[in-house]
Amino acid sequence: MFDSKEVQEDIKYDKLVRDKKLQTYKCLGFWSDICGFSNLLSKYHLNLKEVNDNGVIQLQRNFYDIMGGIKFTGYQPFPHDQTLILNDGIAKTINCSYANDNSFARQFVYFIKELLQSHYMFYKQSQKFDISVRSVLTTGEFIPYARENITGESILQYDPKNISPGGKKILETTYVYNPKEFQMNTAFAKAYTIEDLGTKHNIRPGYFYIEDSVINLLNDIPSLDCLVKENKIILSRNGIEKLILIKSNVTVECLGTKITLYEISEYNILRDFDGDDIIVKFCIPKDSKDEDFKIFGDFLEGKTNEDIKNYLKENNSVDTLKETAFYSANKGNLELIKYLIEEKNLDVNDKDKYEETILFNACNSGNIALVKYLIQKGTDITIKNKYDETILFNACFSGNFELVKYLIEEKNLDVNIKDKNGRTLLFSADKENILEYLINDKKLDVLAKDKYGNLHNTGKITFVEVENLS
Repeated sequence: MFDSKEVQEDIKYDKLVRDKKLQTYKCLGFWSDICGFSNLLSKYHLNLKEVNDNGVIQLQRNFYDIMGGIKFTGYQPFPHDQTLILNDGIAKTINCSYANDNSFARQFVYFIKELLQSHYMFYKQSQKFDISVRSVLTTGEFIPYARENITGESILQYDPKNISPGGKKILETTYVYNPKEFQMNTAFAKAYTIEDLGTKHNIRPGYFYIEDSVINLLNDIPSLDCLVKENKIILSRNGIEKLILIKSNVTVECLGTKITLYEISEYNILRDFDGDDIIVKFCIPKDSKDEDFKIFGDFLEGKTNEDIKNYLKENNSVDTLKETAFYSANKGNLELIKYLIEEKNLDVNDKDKYEETILFNACNSGNIALVKYLIQKGTDITIKNKYDETILFNACFSGNFELVKYLIEEKNLDVNIKDKNGRTLLFSADKENILEYLINDKKLDVLAKDKYGNLHNTGKITFVEVENLS
């Protein structure tokens, strides 16, 4: 045991700590967190079967796939991203100490673009659960002060020539994992702390925040220029503009320091990035409606239908009735929707800022009786939202196979519809029976990609007929 590589490494670090000779590395730190995830867990009383049955685990899996994927490929000691998945949060860090070559410029631009694009993709998915995502990118340093792993090699005394089966398993088991890049990492500490400040400190759900020091770090990389001009951040490589970010400034107190952040509400990938035309990839509404609606939803949560009806007797503005309708439809509350339409004269074709009617929320709930009622009341079933999605996307997301089949077979909705990002219904479907129906019966292409080259995230193609994959 005492001659093992692990123990010798531990002795080495003990000496470095005592002699104060540990090496410091500059780095980027990133933290992204699902806002409102704990509400989903409490909604299902921490019962993981219910959590899974209601699509929450699939949502977390999508978060893992989208935000947790590799964004910066490389190898030690050169820059590459290291990632930790911590329940509903994802941490990334990049050792930037050796980013002193112009060959890294393109990868850093790509890294920023990938983070923003991933944030937006998951933001869109999270909205269907009435939650959101918030991401922060910062700079700092890290100091490795201990070995990364503690395995059985550190705790078991054994004769290498005579090890029991149980002893072998102990030797192979990792008991502690402490990645070097996250040891005493001030960039990660800042990103996590800033994100945790929340709305009270103007760190709003849905937005992506960049610390101003990130601009200085990027400007230190040869061939890379990052210009802050009025409400824009312009990122160029070799004098050619690649990304334009639209921002506003936020100042916060974090760990005893005042920090300036750039709140990114939109980004543009320019033609010279990958040969595409200008594409607006990320655009979060600049008003506070999302948060206001969430607060109103929290207010209604747990109230009976009679409580809500009594509340509406005294608070019957158009906006209040409309927000109540969207909330009730999302919960599949047929009784309240009938009350709002038949007694409060709610217009079934009223739209929210996403250009969606309450029928979208009703489909999201999976309540087929509610959907049929709204259709009977004259709601437009062909309408598209601002993302060019029809109600079929929401129906597929709900997991209610009968609802999906009803809209396709009886209401003749287009099964081949694609949203503005080129995504088919497979990107919204999760339940295996819906996927099987769309792929085998309706012949949707299981290998179809969106305009960014991404496949859908279902990963469930075991039931697909062989000819569909050829």
